[in-house]
Amino acid sequence: MSWDIYIMSAPAGASTLEEVGPEEADIEPLGSQQEVHNAIRAVFPDADLTDPAWGIFDGDGYSIEFNMGSDDPVGGMILHVRGGDDVIPAIKALCDYTGWRAYDIGTGEFMGFDAASEESWRKWQAYRDRVVGRLG
Repeated sequence: MSWDIYIMSAPAGASTLEEVGPEEADIEPLGSQQEVHNAIRAVFPDADLTDPAWGIFDGDGYSIEFNMGSDDPVGGMILHVRGGDDVIPAIKALCDYTGWRAYDIGTGEFMGFDAASEESWRKWQAYRDRVVGRLG
């Protein structure tokens, strides 16, 4: 179970997916697979990118899996986020470094890296804890 964030190269002014365009063809790719790997390594130097389509970074109290697929160039990437500590600054660092945009799949909105992003992360954690509590 993960909190899923879609990373794409969307215009800075777009606030909804409808403003980005109706087709994936309207969205510029993130870059070549090597460029995407270089960007991930620049922000997360200890990321394991042994599998070129699926990387992982184990942070302090959280992990991020980078699901970029095997297409080259990389059209977009899903971050599968798990853990308990504050991961928002890490996602923001990646977006700041690259100019990419983070789309919170759970809320259906681009992340503003503000209180709303924090609230979405906390709500996902509470949901995860309820599900795990039921299983345990």
